Amino acid sequence: MTTPQDLAARKEHLIAQSDIDRVRLAHAVLGVRSAVSRSGCWDSLAARRCAPSPETLLGYAIPALGVTRARGILRVAAFAVAIVRIMRRFVRR
Repeated sequence: MTTPQDLAARKEHLIAQSDIDRVRLAHAVLGVRSAVSRSGCWDSLAARRCAPSPETLLGYAIPALGVTRARGILRVAAFAVAIVRIMRRFVRR
């Protein structure tokens, strides 16, 4: 059976771990922001004058989502694009 001291120690450990995770997330966000700003597009992305390249988006998506999930999302997106193209051809005729 767990004692109150064990529960308190576990709670403190979980709080410390969540603080570390927050710091890591903030660091990752700053890294992405600096990487995009180095390319000169960060300010213009907000103004929608500069679109990131597909390679850049994949470079951020694969580590963030994982290879399997990114592959599934890309498969669905490709299928959706194919359907849109087919519908456009059908409507034009």
